Amino acid sequence: MDVIDGFADSSHPVYGQATRLAKNHQARLRLLHVLPTHPPSAPHRQGESVTLAIATSSLWKRFDRRCMELLKRYADKATAQGIYTDYQQVRGEIGTTICAAARDWAADLIVLSHPDAETEHQTDPAILSQVPCSTLFVKSAA
Repeated sequence: MDVIDGFADSSHPVYGQATRLAKNHQARLRLLHVLPTHPPSAPHRQGESVTLAIATSSLWKRFDRRCMELLKRYADKATAQGIYTDYQQVRGEIGTTICAAARDWAADLIVLSHPDAETEHQTDPAILSQVPCSTLFVKSAA
């Protein structure tokens, strides 16, 4: 049984649920973090400052690195619990990328944070209807 954990820094309940499931079912845990293809504040208009583009690029690289470090810490923590764990950080559209990873990894289950009004990254229900496995939504701690 493969469990894919779609998480962000604020979604510890998702990680906890995914690790419990993986441990209880002696499953492999695959952690996936999807970054958008472009930084939200990346300049796209012609004539914008090159300095702004460089600053944005530098901040984006730092964000990318911090996310990868967090992902590795989560993976190391699960591995220390005896759970076979691997992880991947990719760029792409969240729903499409999750679906592709689930297919590529032949996942049995995807664990995601519950999409609500406060969630920054909404996963399109139309995309999730194409997921080739079960999906478990975990509500964030209130």
